[in-house]
Amino acid sequence: MHCAECGGTFETVHNPVDLVIHGEEVTIEDVEYQVCNGCGEEILNIKTAGILQRRANDEYRKRHDLLNGQQIKEIRKRFQATQEEFQTAIGAGPKTLTRWEKGTVIQPGPADKLLRVIAHFPSVYEWLKSDMGADESSLSQGDNTIINTPEINPLYIVNTPYREDEAQQG
Repeated sequence: MHCAECGGTFETVHNPVDLVIHGEEVTIEDVEYQVCNGCGEEILNIKTAGILQRRANDEYRKRHDLLNGQQIKEIRKRFQATQEEFQTAIGAGPKTLTRWEKGTVIQPGPADKLLRVIAHFPSVYEWLKSDMGADESSLSQGDNTIINTPEINPLYIVNTPYREDEAQQG
């Protein structure tokens, strides 16, 4: 293959490559790409570019303590849910979960936190799946009664009957 810029030939090199992910520089070591011997033009094939992007995303996730694609997939599989079922339950857009699991897109921090909550409190997923808890009393149903506490469920305070005898004890 000859360089379109100068007609020179390309040689394969292995060097670190810097990418910017969400405004942050990430260095990926030992990336294979071609460099023109004549003008220094660099080219990267499409397969390598995809791998490089996933490696950079994984590095960013590590730095920011975000779940990686495999961990996200494992959480979903615990519920025996398809990607479409799971993404609908958590309110993600079409193909979003696929991109998170493949590592091509980094999930936002709030989505990461939701996934962790679901992993630790399975009834949250069941609640989300059931039309996002259309019946607020569903928060107190299931195996995780910890969800129905004032610290976690703001509706708990609203739905808790006022008892004058407790108020007077002060």
